[in-house]
Amino acid sequence: MRYDTLASFVYDENKGKIGSVPAEPILNEVFCNFTELGASKSQLIIGNLKDSTFVLRTIVRYDNKVTYIKVDGIAYNITKRVNYDKTSSFYLTERKGQK
Repeated sequence: MRYDTLASFVYDENKGKIGSVPAEPILNEVFCNFTELGASKSQLIIGNLKDSTFVLRTIVRYDNKVTYIKVDGIAYNITKRVNYDKTSSFYLTERKGQK
């Protein structure tokens, strides 16, 4: 498995809060493995076939808070997050209407 995709993990603590003080989001970049999840597994794990689902796997465990993830300039929402002993997996769907 190749970890050749640079992903930006973005944490914006003020996202969606009314009256919050504007602050710059925290950005961490990590090399990951980024693949598309097949239709049958997408139905089994996510339960949705309308949106294409992607899997992002990190080479080390990622425990920090994440609001969304950017890969190649495209922002993705986190549908499911699984932390294993030494690695982490994120199931992602593309954000609608936001970049």
